[in-house]
Amino acid sequence: VRSRRQRQMCIRDRVKSFDINKIVDLLGGSSNIWEADTCAVTRLRFSVKDSALLNKEKLQSELGQRVLFLDENIIQVVVGANVSTYLNEIKSIAPEAISIK
Repeated sequence: VRSRRQRQMCIRDRVKSFDINKIVDLLGGSSNIWEADTCAVTRLRFSVKDSALLNKEKLQSELGQRVLFLDENIIQVVVGANVSTYLNEIKSIAPEAISIK
């Protein structure tokens, strides 16, 4: 029997799925990503080389409050409990272009 919290987490994870390819494109492409890593338990942190290549408006409209601009070149995306799965997807998209911690 699942607790109320577990049921809520399962529903939330089913409702929002992320297209990592789209996120990478909005970050200026795989060649613009300097570093990708997990942050906390539910976030991906990206450091980008050139902030001018970011599509901030589109990121904000696509992800809403799930995207955080911490600095000119540092972005966090709240993806939920499957953060390691998404990081592995990023590794497969552009292993040579990204410095993964």
